[in-house]
Amino acid sequence: MITAERAQRRISFGSRDSSLPGAFLPLKVVTIYLAGTFVLLLMSPYTSQVDNMPLLVLFLSCATGLFALGYKLSIVQRRRYDVYTNGSRDATPFVQSMIIVSSGWFILFSFASLANYGASSIGDIISAALNPSQSYFSKFDVYLEQQLTGQVSLPVQIAVLTGALYGVLIPVTIYYWRSINIALRFLAVFGALSYVAYFVFIGTQKGIGDVLIMSVAALAATVGLDATKQRMRKRLRRGLGVLAILLSLGFVVYLANTQGARIEGTSVAANFEPNPVVTSLFGENFSRGLAVAQFYPTNGYIGLSKDLGVPFVFSEGASVPALASYKVQYLGGVDPLTLSYPVRAEAITGWPAGQYWSTIYAWLASDLTFPGTVLFMGAFGWFTARMWIGIRYERDPLSLVLFCQAAIAVVYIPANNQLMTSRFTALGFLTLLVIYGARRLLGRGFFRKGKGTL
Repeated sequence: MITAERAQRRISFGSRDSSLPGAFLPLKVVTIYLAGTFVLLLMSPYTSQVDNMPLLVLFLSCATGLFALGYKLSIVQRRRYDVYTNGSRDATPFVQSMIIVSSGWFILFSFASLANYGASSIGDIISAALNPSQSYFSKFDVYLEQQLTGQVSLPVQIAVLTGALYGVLIPVTIYYWRSINIALRFLAVFGALSYVAYFVFIGTQKGIGDVLIMSVAALAATVGLDATKQRMRKRLRRGLGVLAILLSLGFVVYLANTQGARIEGTSVAANFEPNPVVTSLFGENFSRGLAVAQFYPTNGYIGLSKDLGVPFVFSEGASVPALASYKVQYLGGVDPLTLSYPVRAEAITGWPAGQYWSTIYAWLASDLTFPGTVLFMGAFGWFTARMWIGIRYERDPLSLVLFCQAAIAVVYIPANNQLMTSRFTALGFLTLLVIYGARRLLGRGFFRKGKGTL
């Protein structure tokens, strides 16, 4: 039942309105990003490894085009929206408790994982940061031992089942930053940094990248939200753009440094020729690492080109690797991953599925077919736009949380189905979707001012 007060706060947007300034900003960013990564491939020395370039270009054009179409249809769809929070962004007791609990999730997961991989002090983390190659390869020994002994960490299992909290902390803290006290700010930052420390310790950039992606996405969705003047909103957006570029460049430099150190002295190093100019300025390790960094967002397209030539076989769940692992663990039978496009293509083309990428499309197509994957991208575009509108015009923090998860999925499109690779991210995202859907069906507020119900 919608109350009179709530009904008065309802607003209407649609195809006949011009009330959605900045509505297409995420679409522009996604289009530039996806086109840019593909152009980066064309400018790289790896283009010769692509099979059937015309077919690859056709598929990528269709997938991106359907994403754009779905996004636009979501924007122009005439619907009514509910405003969930007021302009003051007051952190209610429920919001504060969510920040505390989600910070606890990050601390629990990070400290338990650090302990599992042998970190006993801050000195161990600093040492690992200074020796990224050793820390990266050491983690595989620990992982193998866990597999052989069947070792299970109860804290990590709890974190997996409550993975929805992973998506909450960063966007909600950013949204309510001005209205939370110093203690909550410190707790939230400490939780996020502990998560970063864990990935630094194991020599992996994935977790650091995820924190960066969620932070930038949350800032993009909330910067200028309360500004009354369009000029002020533009200035804030411009400042955010500069910040995003600086953070991205910093991450690339970090990636190049760690990758250069990781492959030093290995047989893999011969596959990445350092640029002579960069070498003269910054050294061979950094230059070689930069070549690896360029390979990162492009090699998935090479894998995809090889998958496009492989016949379809329904994989029975490989499109969601994390849940597929549950199937094998509890139900047995054929591992869906063995029927996936990347694994079957490896047997035919030699492209190593476990070492290199094949984009999110190949994993989705393992269950949906490639034409079905194109249609899925249309639905994903619609969803992304709906979440953007949800935070920009409904002031709905749950939409912000889901928008940040969508941002992670988008950034990893050239790589894999990242959200569905880890169990805690897969279960967390699905849990958030269920909460969002239930709330829409039941018409009850989430993080609404003065209320603590879902």
